[in-house]
Parts: sequence; C-alpha cells; structure tokens
Amino acid sequence: MNWTSASDFFAMGGYALYVWGSFGMCFFAVALELLILRRHRRRTMRQLALRVAMDDAGDQAWSAPLPADPAQPSRETADASQA
Repeated sequence: MNWTSASDFFAMGGYALYVWGSFGMCFFAVALELLILRRHRRRTMRQLALRVAMDDAGDQAWSAPLPADPAQPSRETADASQA
C-alpha cells in the first residue's frame, strides 16, 4: 500500500478504526499483563521474605502452640457431649 501523506497513513485506507483499535487493544493487553506480573512478583517476594524470616527465627516461631479458638469446642467438651 502506498501512502502519499501522513494522513493517508493514519487513515489506513478507510480501516483506521480497526487497525489502530487493534494496536490499542494489544498495547492495553500487554501493559495489563506486565502490571499483573509485577504485582504477582512483589507478592511472591514478600511471601518468600516472610518464609526466610520465619526460618531464620528457628523452631520457636513454628513450635509455639496456637491460641485456642473460643468458637470451637475443646476436645474434652466434645467428648463429654458424645458420651
């Protein structure tokens, strides 16, 4: 295709809406993908840093008992109610 001027180039022979719309959608999709990947990488790096910190803290961080959940009955009350 021969274009004699810049306006002919941007008009794309009457198909400018489709051509430039396609370029715009592709650019938007690639930019969105890059943003999502960046956010995912940040989250993963934070999780890895937390795991390393927990690992460096030693067994104390992992062996501490979990606090009791008052919404759940204890084992003794559950066993007593079944008897």
